[in-house]
Amino acid sequence: MRISPAAQIAAAMVLTGSTGTAQALGPDGSSPLSVGFLRMALGGPVLLLVAIVVTKKRPTFFGWPLVVAGVATAAYQPLFFAGAEQTGVAVGTVVTMGSAPIFAGLLGWLVYTEKLDFRWVLTTAVALFGGVLLVGGNGFSAMDYGGVAAAVGAGLSYAVFIVATRRLFQDHAPLLVVGAALSLSAVLLLPIGLMADYSWVASPAGLSVVLYLGLVATGLAFAIYSYGAERLLVADTAVMSLVEPMVAFLLGVLLLHEALTFQGAVGGVILAGALLALATQSGQRPGIEV
Repeated sequence: MRISPAAQIAAAMVLTGSTGTAQALGPDGSSPLSVGFLRMALGGPVLLLVAIVVTKKRPTFFGWPLVVAGVATAAYQPLFFAGAEQTGVAVGTVVTMGSAPIFAGLLGWLVYTEKLDFRWVLTTAVALFGGVLLVGGNGFSAMDYGGVAAAVGAGLSYAVFIVATRRLFQDHAPLLVVGAALSLSAVLLLPIGLMADYSWVASPAGLSVVLYLGLVATGLAFAIYSYGAERLLVADTAVMSLVEPMVAFLLGVLLLHEALTFQGAVGGVILAGALLALATQSGQRPGIEV
């Protein structure tokens, strides 16, 4: 069975879409900084170790694109979790992943001269409209705009990560590149990560959250992501990442008892339709056989 690159990105986003909910279900006392740092500190090295075993290659300094990817990933962690904490899981995720395609489309055009054709513009606009409807019923007027700014910053960071790693995919194994980028981000987060309070990890619930975020929502998710992103255009990769807020919203409704309005349901259908259209038309190289 052939799995398309778009489907691989979607599968990865299903896993990462659970991060905000996992934090919310975790014990009190967890902070965006501590959660983001532990996620990278566990997921990055584990993924890098798996990549070394699978590719039988040792990691080397891949150049400045790796530094850029590492910095972007390090910045994403506290920004995303702060946005989710201050605006709500659903809103924070939609703002983050909704802004990412815009940034990624522009960066892909500037760096790789990828064309932003009418198909991409229309699909992105429809997907973003669906995303806005998805969470609009929760009341944008009462939103914490500091949280929104943090979420937009996370979206920009994610777009930069996509562009930087795509450059490295041209000459290096994608799994090794992503593992190295995530590990570097953990190192960069270390100075400020040491200042966070980790007492919440001592509980069974806290440890479970850390293991899930590190091994599943980061390690496994980015392993799947690396294979899809290698074959998909930068702009399309970012748009397919809108699967994440859809999953986050559904988990917020089902597990956190966040409100589901008729408007939100319509938005979810629109967003899903736009992503399906993109998945069947995206600019890509062939998928992989499983």
